[in-house]
Amino acid sequence: MFFLLTLLMLFKMGSAQEFVFSMYFEDAAGNRDTLALGYDINATDSIDDTFGEINIISQAWDEDFDVRVTNSHYSVNPGPHTMYHTKKQIIKNSCGFDYSVLPVLTIDIKSNSWPVVATWDSTLFIENCLDFSNYASYPFWEGWDVLRPNDFEISLKSQSEVSATNEEYFYSHLTYYLNEDNDTIRMFYMGLDDEQIMVNIENEKPDEYNFKVYNDKEFLSVWADNVLINNVEIFDISGKLLKCENEKIIDISDLPEGIYLCRILFHSNKIKTIKFVK
Repeated sequence: MFFLLTLLMLFKMGSAQEFVFSMYFEDAAGNRDTLALGYDINATDSIDDTFGEINIISQAWDEDFDVRVTNSHYSVNPGPHTMYHTKKQIIKNSCGFDYSVLPVLTIDIKSNSWPVVATWDSTLFIENCLDFSNYASYPFWEGWDVLRPNDFEISLKSQSEVSATNEEYFYSHLTYYLNEDNDTIRMFYMGLDDEQIMVNIENEKPDEYNFKVYNDKEFLSVWADNVLINNVEIFDISGKLLKCENEKIIDISDLPEGIYLCRILFHSNKIKTIKFVK
């Protein structure tokens, strides 16, 4: 009996995630749905049975209202190429590491009655491992210069709800798609992020150069506020220059997994360097 109890305790410990929270959704007709989202150092980018994740991609969308977590943002054509749909998704956590990585969740919403209001407990995000977490109506790491009137990118610690509209006409493959039943599915994006995204390995204090680097393992995107960037360079950990681009988005799909350095050369000759992992 003691052996069985020990096994049960170990199983429960193994299935617990480092962080999980509920996000609630309600459309204009009063229909409701809930997602469980979070992170764990042992999580993967797919379905993890350990954390109680279930792939419901084969289930038909609810006729009136349905909210799901998917991997749509990894596909050029999200509908046919998405590998999973789920109501709970735990992604990999990088908190406390000395490199920057942005775990991204894609939230797909089907509704016949927009707008849809999302709510959450903002007090859960007032701590170092989560205080840069955000929720957006567009892929915020892309650094779009033109946004729609109702687009948003909000901090999860700064407010506890947001109302989203159904505007699918702009950047269609990144903000909406049609499923096999020809329903419009709107895509929203969440980053569970910590302060490490702003860490400078040269130990410079944050200044007027407000910038972020986002890495989805296919592209490295540099976002900078009110400053011009001349070049973005990528080095391996030994200091060998691998790429030098004068663009804000760099294709890193050809790089093997590992730790790299990203050096940003600003127009004013200032230089910032961070580490990131692929």
